[in-house]
Amino acid sequence: MLIVLCLLALCLLPPAREGKSEEKGPAIMKIGYSAKFLNEVNKADAQVALEIWIKELNSYRATYKVSSKAYVYDDLQSMAYALANREIDFVAITSLDYLRVREKIPIEPLVVANRGKEVGGDRMIILVRRDREITNIQQLRDKKLLVHSGIMLDHANLWLDILLANYNLPKKDNFFGAVKNVPKLSSAVLPVFFRQADAALVIRGSFEMMAALNPQLERDLMVITSSDKILYGMFCFRADLPADAKTEMLKSVLNIQSTPTGKQILTLFQVDSLTEFKPSLMTSTIGLLSRHNNMKKSVLGKN
Repeated sequence: MLIVLCLLALCLLPPAREGKSEEKGPAIMKIGYSAKFLNEVNKADAQVALEIWIKELNSYRATYKVSSKAYVYDDLQSMAYALANREIDFVAITSLDYLRVREKIPIEPLVVANRGKEVGGDRMIILVRRDREITNIQQLRDKKLLVHSGIMLDHANLWLDILLANYNLPKKDNFFGAVKNVPKLSSAVLPVFFRQADAALVIRGSFEMMAALNPQLERDLMVITSSDKILYGMFCFRADLPADAKTEMLKSVLNIQSTPTGKQILTLFQVDSLTEFKPSLMTSTIGLLSRHNNMKKSVLGKN
């Protein structure tokens, strides 16, 4: 709640504006958001924060204004329905969900979300204590694994399935002694540090920021395996929108991340920066989903 109050205070500051003209009356665009971006954020607080972000966003827009209402979707099906029925024009969505709907609903990526120092995604890692003498995934049989259920939980589950299959190991529920999803990064990392769990699956950039505040974590914990860099979040638009609407949205979204309010909102939703989308950024994510689909087909073929 403190973050939301700070955002409200920031919103009272006069925003920087570019040449604004409303002579013809601005068109109203609607933005949808996947609840997967919320993670540790209370939904009510998130909606207040999103509405503040929209207000800031509109201060940079001359022709196509954005509806002040924040549309948050708890599942991909309801979001896809809203896009298909033109109930929303832009959407904040995970990269895996984008790949799952792009063949059915014509949407195009506009910008991608970055976390930490990495641009265009981040890497998933498995951490253990250095003094446990665990150096590979095989040694985690019957051990307790904690998984940070952040924005990349879907990606983490796919990667873990593939990782185990690559070593001809059983599925995670049969291989590990216990697998538990935890909502906070600290709830995944600290139990490993204090020997209450054996391993943690987290995002490298998030762990590095946590370790920067507590150097003991980096000293006593180590990475035994890491994924390729995976793109996790993106901002997409309906493909049938006018070109100038897309151009204006791109400019305004990239501009507000440098404002106090913009930075606060990005932090709230586990994002450090936004950059323009490039198709090459999707290569690893497409590969992850493709390998997982092929793995499932292979298993079905053997049954």
